Amino acid sequence: MHDQAHKSDGFLGQKMFVLPPAIRQELEQHPIGKLLYITDIGYFPKALHHNRTRKQGAKEDILIFCVEGQGKVNVGGQTILINANEFCLLKKSIPHSYEADPKHPWSIYWIHFDGSKSEEICKNTPIHNKISLRSSIEQGRIAMFNDFFQVLEAGITTEKVLYISMQLWGLMSSFVFSSLYSKNLPEQNRVEKAIKYMKTKLHTSISLENIADNIKCSVSHLSATFKEQSGYSPLNYFILLKMQEACRLLSLSQLSIKEIAFHLGYSDPYYFSRLFKKTIGSSPKAYRLNNK
Repeated sequence: MHDQAHKSDGFLGQKMFVLPPAIRQELEQHPIGKLLYITDIGYFPKALHHNRTRKQGAKEDILIFCVEGQGKVNVGGQTILINANEFCLLKKSIPHSYEADPKHPWSIYWIHFDGSKSEEICKNTPIHNKISLRSSIEQGRIAMFNDFFQVLEAGITTEKVLYISMQLWGLMSSFVFSSLYSKNLPEQNRVEKAIKYMKTKLHTSISLENIADNIKCSVSHLSATFKEQSGYSPLNYFILLKMQEACRLLSLSQLSIKEIAFHLGYSDPYYFSRLFKKTIGSSPKAYRLNNK
C-alpha cells in the first residue's frame, strides 16, 4: 500500500484479508462480481495507535464501522468524530486520514470495496451516520463480517470472493438504508401498526382520526411520522393498499370491475377506475388483460 500508516505490529484478535490481484482481475470480468466486490477486509479490536494518512486518497471506497471506543476521520476539510455504532464512508481518490482515540481506541470492522456500481452506492450513502440499533441488529451486521472472515480463512478463491461479493450488497444496504434495517424502533413500530390497521379496513373507508386513535397518537404526529418513514401521507398509502388489492383481484379472481370496486368500499365504479388508473398507470380493464 502506497500510503502512510502507523500502528503496532498488530491488535490482539485482529483479522485482515487482502484480495490477490489475479482474483480481482477475474472478478472484474465476471458479469455479477464486477458490480461490487471487496478488495480488503478486516477487524481491528481496541486498535490503540491505529492511524493512517492517504494524501492521494485510496484506490477503492472504504467503509469503517466502529463497534466500540472512539476515533476520528479527517476528510474534505472537516474532522468527524466516530463513536460506537457509527460508520464512516471514505470515497476513492479523496485525501483523508483517520486515527483511533488514544484513551478509548476504537474497535472497527472495515472494508475496501470497488466495482462498477460502487460509485452509485456511495452516492446514496451518508459520509457519516449513527446507527441506532438494538444489540441483535448490531450483531446481524457483525455476523455478516464474521461470515466473510470464516469463508476467507479457509483460503481465498474466486468462488469464495464471488460469494462475498453477492452478500456484500446486503451488508451495504444495511448501512445505506439503516432506518429500514433497524427494526422495532418506536416510530417505525407506529407506522407498521398503522399499515397493519389499514390492511384490515380495505373494504371500507377510514379517516386520519381512525388511524391515529388505533395506534394511540395524535393526527399531526401520525401524518409527520408516516410521511417521513414511507414517503406517503397515511390516506394516500391507504389508497395504494386498496389498489394493490384491486390488482390482486383483477389478476386472480373472476369478479367484475364493478364488484371489485364495491368490495373495496367504492360505491362508484367509475371513480374507482379513475383512481386505479391514476395510481397504477392503466385502467382496470387493461390491467386485467395484461396480467391474466
